Amino acid sequence: MRRPQPRARTERRRARDASALVVVLWCLVVLAVVVISTAHTATLETRLVKNSADSVRAYYLALAGVEKAKAIIYRESESGDLARASRGRALYDNPAEFEDVELGGGVFRVVRSPASGTSSSAGEGALFGVEDEERRLNVNHASPGELARLPRIDEVVAASIVDWRDDDDEVSSNGAEAEYYESLRPPRRIRNGPVETLRELLLVRGVTPQLLLGEDADADGFLDSEENDGRRRTPDDDADGRLERGLSAYLTLESAVPNVDVRGNDRIDITFATAEELAALDGVSRTVADAIVAYRERKSFDSIADLLDVTAGGGNGERGGGVPTAAPPRAEGVVLDASTVGFLPGGERTRLESSVIVAGAAGGPVESTGGRDPQGEARAGGTDANGPKLISIDLLERIADSVTVSRERTLDAVVNVNTAGWEVLACLDGLSEDRARAIVDYRRSSGYFETIAGLLRVPGITTDVFRQIATKVTTRGGTFRVVSEGIVPSTGARRRIEAVVRLGTFNVDTLFYREDS
Repeated sequence: MRRPQPRARTERRRARDASALVVVLWCLVVLAVVVISTAHTATLETRLVKNSADSVRAYYLALAGVEKAKAIIYRESESGDLARASRGRALYDNPAEFEDVELGGGVFRVVRSPASGTSSSAGEGALFGVEDEERRLNVNHASPGELARLPRIDEVVAASIVDWRDDDDEVSSNGAEAEYYESLRPPRRIRNGPVETLRELLLVRGVTPQLLLGEDADADGFLDSEENDGRRRTPDDDADGRLERGLSAYLTLESAVPNVDVRGNDRIDITFATAEELAALDGVSRTVADAIVAYRERKSFDSIADLLDVTAGGGNGERGGGVPTAAPPRAEGVVLDASTVGFLPGGERTRLESSVIVAGAAGGPVESTGGRDPQGEARAGGTDANGPKLISIDLLERIADSVTVSRERTLDAVVNVNTAGWEVLACLDGLSEDRARAIVDYRRSSGYFETIAGLLRVPGITTDVFRQIATKVTTRGGTFRVVSEGIVPSTGARRRIEAVVRLGTFNVDTLFYREDS
């Protein structure tokens, strides 16, 4: 038997070794794949954990922005200059306080969309600050006529909104009540109460997403990429770099200002104030104060605009701190001015409540003319209606912020003439588009209005127009929308919080809160 040759054995050994090497290499490859896969999975899990942690961090950064905005609003109110702050840069455009504030390894920013709506994100083209809700029309208080004057809305939609929010089942002209909504498939239940969110209006007859939100599908006030790409993604838009926000740009659910003056002091209610309280107003003499009291004894004050009608010729019957004056000579047919308080026969002190009293031959009062003298000449609230006006526009401007005709702690649904656009101003009864534009032009050229009486300086704003809008306007905000974004730069984590807050006596209350990822 022949023994294998050494060369053949060597070749077989090499073949076995090569096979083993291939197996080892494959094992190494598999092991490497397992190691790399495990490492990749671990990395992803680490990133997920970090991103989750950074998302939480971004949330608290955004929350910090909301709290800082509330603190600045309260600080400005405490400084006694909220009017100037709320219409200037301290609140509405203040990058020093609101732009990329560093905190805890990240930053937060408080932003608001510019009027043009050209921002492509919360950081591009936006203004750093808050905005007041009083720049908008309150959908829960606006009349059908005011709603119908909004852009792109008609009388049917306006009436339907009013029917949706009122508490009865009576169908108004062009409106829709429960019967209409119950006939739909599927049926809807009408609110019959205040609207709770703007998106709720999508349930109202005639209100479409395009009408209410325009291109702003997420209702955040900022132009996102999908809102500026034509029809490639929802919603459809014109890709012009501008955000068309629909009715949501003009409407609010929360708008009210404290019924206090710029220093935070309670205003004087001219419908109840005494002459002494009125005389304490800057520029108001006791004579003017008496005439105001006399005016309201015959005619109520519907707004502070009625102060312009107060005339000379009479007071409230208590001049000089209420000390009775001597009665004038009495003769038959003599007309005693209402400012006179005297002692008539019998020693009884008489306050002349009406504007005039006719004294008879015996000296006693025989007839109250109810505001007219024997010749029938009209008297206004104890003052001569044809006499000189005691309160000028200049004086009204001085005292307008210190007086009111309401005893409510807040004035609801008022519109801020210093921040509202002409589209909102033109909705108010008495303000045409031309007058609304004139108000905006005036404040741009002459500065912001210190008091609502300053509107009388605007071309086209007559005393009659001012009388119609005086109770519906204000010159400063009391309710603010805060949009705060928290950012962690290392991972790009972002969170956004939107809140509506209202200035109170001792704090700033949160009325609305929404989180966006």
